[in-house]
Amino acid sequence: MNARAVVATIPLAGTAESGQADPALNRVFVNIEDPVQSVETALGAPTMALDTFSHRLYTASQKFPPADPNAPPPAPTPGRGRGPAAIPDSFHVLVFAMKS
Repeated sequence: MNARAVVATIPLAGTAESGQADPALNRVFVNIEDPVQSVETALGAPTMALDTFSHRLYTASQKFPPADPNAPPPAPTPGRGRGPAAIPDSFHVLVFAMKS
C-alpha cells in the first residue's frame, strides 16, 4: 500500500488544525478547531505530538486573560495570530493517555 494513499474520509465536527496517527492502536487523533465531542485540551493548543511508544498525546498552550465582552475586537498585530496576548510565564504541556 502507498503510505500516502487516502484510505478513508470521515466527517469532522469542525475544522481540522492538526492530526496524528498511532498505527499500533489503529487510531487517528485530530485537533478540531470547534469540537462538538472531544477530549478538552486548552484554548490555543492547535498542535499536538504523539509518542507512539507510550501512546501518549501531547498538546502545548498558554493561559489567556478572560475576554471582556464590552471590548472592541483587537486590532491585527503583525506576526501574531488572532486573539489576546497570552499571560506571561503560563506555557504548559497537556499529556493525554488511553485508559487501560
